[in-house]
Amino acid sequence: MLSNKKQWYILGGLLFVLAAILIGKIIEGWENNRNTEIHAAVLIKKDSEQEYSELMSGMRDYARENGVLVHVNYMDDSKETDLLRVLREEKELGSAAALFVCPEEFYGDGDVKTIRGEIPFLVVSKEQIKSEYRLTEEALLQLMEGKSDKLVVVNEYHLGYSAMEALTNAAGQEKIGDIQAEYLEITAEDLSSGKYNALLSDR
Repeated sequence: MLSNKKQWYILGGLLFVLAAILIGKIIEGWENNRNTEIHAAVLIKKDSEQEYSELMSGMRDYARENGVLVHVNYMDDSKETDLLRVLREEKELGSAAALFVCPEEFYGDGDVKTIRGEIPFLVVSKEQIKSEYRLTEEALLQLMEGKSDKLVVVNEYHLGYSAMEALTNAAGQEKIGDIQAEYLEITAEDLSSGKYNALLSDR
């Protein structure tokens, strides 16, 4: 019969082998998850996240719900070479596509859509978030006081959510299709009923 000491050596060796196999499986699973995780880039004017908070909230919610890792790049007075550099760096980091948030505010060398970067990109422009369709405290006050019948506002949250969804679906493609802004009609009754409380929570 084996001595107790030898039995302990054998048992310890078996446990070591089992631990090594388990650790290997864990590392393999981690590598697989890392390789299949979708990365997406966002380019936005420096210090403008608060202004576009609803848009950013929509993007981040989609990313969180669908396991998308978002890299946010803050831009300021950028040239074409700057944008090409960021897109190249994002490709190296694993980003499948990029979103330009109102590039008119940080890029002044013409139409950003003419740029040919190393990853496809989508543009959410100032035209899609027209100032007259943005929700403001002044417009809400006029509605509450009966000075206007309704407000027509762009749903920035939905726009951000849809934009991130489009980026995710663009993985491996050369071009991203345009997305359409959704508009909401808000009445005084809607405010009273709390129908748009989530939309108005930051106002």
